[in-house]
Amino acid sequence: MTYKMIVLDLDDTLLRDDHTISPRTKEALMTAQEQGVKVVLASGRPTFAMRAIAKELHLEKYGSFILSFNGAKIINCKTDEELFSSTLSPEIVHQFIRY
Repeated sequence: MTYKMIVLDLDDTLLRDDHTISPRTKEALMTAQEQGVKVVLASGRPTFAMRAIAKELHLEKYGSFILSFNGAKIINCKTDEELFSSTLSPEIVHQFIRY
């Protein structure tokens, strides 16, 4: 089976307890990207909190993606283009606060 994409959560999945990527995992992900597999980071974290990890894995070089805010925002690492964004309207936020 040929994989086209690997989507990885960060905390307690890609990242070790010390918040680093193991050398073995990093090497495997770099090899996958060199073979044309997209490596995508997915997390509940905000985008800015994922950029250093994306840079460490050279996601911009391979045109991969960041899915941040639990998928509410998708960024193309190569172009920095926001491909998707879903936010709550002010009306919904006000209803929630009043509740």
